[in-house]
Amino acid sequence: MTSSPFRGFSARGAFVGSVAVVLVCAVTASAQQPTPTANVAGKWSLVVRTDEGPQPRTLEMAVSPTGAITGTIESSQGVVALTSARLSGDRVRFELSIAGGEIRVEFDLTVRGDTLRGTFRQDEWRGDVLGVRGDGPVRFPSSESDSPLY
Repeated sequence: MTSSPFRGFSARGAFVGSVAVVLVCAVTASAQQPTPTANVAGKWSLVVRTDEGPQPRTLEMAVSPTGAITGTIESSQGVVALTSARLSGDRVRFELSIAGGEIRVEFDLTVRGDTLRGTFRQDEWRGDVLGVRGDGPVRFPSSESDSPLY
């Protein structure tokens, strides 16, 4: 007869221990994910600084209580759905695919009230992004010294 390494443990004890491990893991995972603190739902007017100059965009977002974002971004080329979109604290991050999925663009933005500011990255290109809530026109400041820090 072989000795069991679990000898002396009851089924009830094993169940309680398993529940405790699951709860600790869940609390640890939720503690690592900052909860959404910014209100980003709705329509935003953006301008993206590219090699061809500033390009206007319209961003629409809806946010779940967990911080998952659904939405679209629109340019003169059309409307594209956001993917991997998330609000964490005051940071908005999302991706989009263009050219039939061959080109991926990543956005990393910070929210301050009714302003979004950050960067986009597409392959080796990177540019600034500035946005305001609603339909208003958006322009980059004329010089970096005029650039508000929020």
